[in-house]
Amino acid sequence: SLWYRAPEVLLGAHVSDRAHRDANGRTVDASGRVVGVAAGSAAAPTAGYGLAVDVWAFGILAAEWLRKGEPLLAGQSEPDQLHRIFLLLGTPTADSWPCYFDGSLPRARNIRLPPELTCEALDPSSGETVIMPRSQLRKKLPLRGYDPAVPSTAQLPTTGISAAGFELLSACLELDPRRRPRASEALRHRWFAEMPLGEPLTRFELRALSRARTAAISSGAHAFSIAQQNAQMAAAVPHAAVQGY
Repeated sequence: SLWYRAPEVLLGAHVSDRAHRDANGRTVDASGRVVGVAAGSAAAPTAGYGLAVDVWAFGILAAEWLRKGEPLLAGQSEPDQLHRIFLLLGTPTADSWPCYFDGSLPRARNIRLPPELTCEALDPSSGETVIMPRSQLRKKLPLRGYDPAVPSTAQLPTTGISAAGFELLSACLELDPRRRPRASEALRHRWFAEMPLGEPLTRFELRALSRARTAAISSGAHAFSIAQQNAQMAAAVPHAAVQGY
């Protein structure tokens, strides 16, 4: 779905950048070439269309779950989706996403970026001041949120998320795919060890999800949604500039 699409995909990451795991657990592109891996290191995300798109989708889905099903980024078209991403997470800079400016993403060259959505930050590795995107994500995912045990019309319609949880979701929603964690790293994050621990779905809940999926497919709603997305992509101008800036 458009709402869960990573920014590198919206910006036209090349098909040649598509990556997957081979039998040895390495990240390889469509030609079988190992990519994004330094000598002796574990497989890492690539700069283009790779495994990091799923990590991004997880971040969006987790945020939607915390917001009681309200979409985090409900764009109406690819340009509008990019517009919403940059308004929420800040705009790319040469320090935060170098590949955005080096020609790797063909649609990026025609996008107007608002400079006011950036801020200065201290690079912990070099100690130097760098320009980074200014994120508004914490406003969407507050530390304190909806508490079903305390009825109140003044409550936020969002489940509160701890500092550890926000740290993980922020990492999953990094604009540069190479800055996102690998799935294995995300699963080991301290958020999943916080109390209270998550509980697996019951058989009743699993059956309900299965019935809902079957109903969506049999009713044609799923096929209609896919056809609508394909029509939007076919009608979109390949190098359209993000509007609204």
